[in-house]
Amino acid sequence: MYDGLSEFYDLFMQDVDYNAWCDFISHHIPTKGCGLDVGCGSGKLTLMLSQRGFNMSGVDLSPEMVAIAMKNARRNAITNVSFAVGNAEKINLSIPVDFITATCDVVNYLKNPIDFFKNTYNNLKAGGVFVFDISSEYKLKKVLGNNVYTEEKDGVVYVWNNNLYRNRVDMFLSFFRRDEDGRYTRFDEEQTQYVHNENDIIVALKSVGFSSVEIFADFGENLSKNSERIHFIAKKGK
Repeated sequence: MYDGLSEFYDLFMQDVDYNAWCDFISHHIPTKGCGLDVGCGSGKLTLMLSQRGFNMSGVDLSPEMVAIAMKNARRNAITNVSFAVGNAEKINLSIPVDFITATCDVVNYLKNPIDFFKNTYNNLKAGGVFVFDISSEYKLKKVLGNNVYTEEKDGVVYVWNNNLYRNRVDMFLSFFRRDEDGRYTRFDEEQTQYVHNENDIIVALKSVGFSSVEIFADFGENLSKNSERIHFIAKKGK
């Protein structure tokens, strides 16, 4: 996933408020220690957390995204961070960490996230915190599902076509990059996101051992029926 399209990822994520995301996460995790960012992408959030004094590791399925994250770390001379290619459901750390993050829909890409939750629980220290988010059922079914989006930035155009099938959204993305000769190079990718109900997520988290779970809308706001993103704070007992 994202291989071939990784060069456009940050371009079309420019409107994401990473500072607010980092502030929200920092408010709910220990004040110091080690963290793992699962589905780290180009490493923006991972690097921001490392700049706040945390020793960070980032993992992503896409080798191309990991390569970009490593390049971004070198460019900013950030040394308390490492990146690796890895599967969210199969991570097995030799030393547990103080917190784990999985932002920007990582869990929506999993049809059944229970194995990921088990792995996360096992990779956390006692008292550790798991911070993640999902695109809500409302967003996937009422906003994204069966809709087409287009955007142009810096000579790159994308067409994003979504098809809703019950509890999943199949996403077909085409990127067109304008080359120096005036012609366009096309890149295509298909993705699937799954609809998860927040109450089912809470039950699953508690079933694998998390002692408490809090949920919020964007960055601490109260949930409503039209909330598009749901943030979860799951804590492992001491």
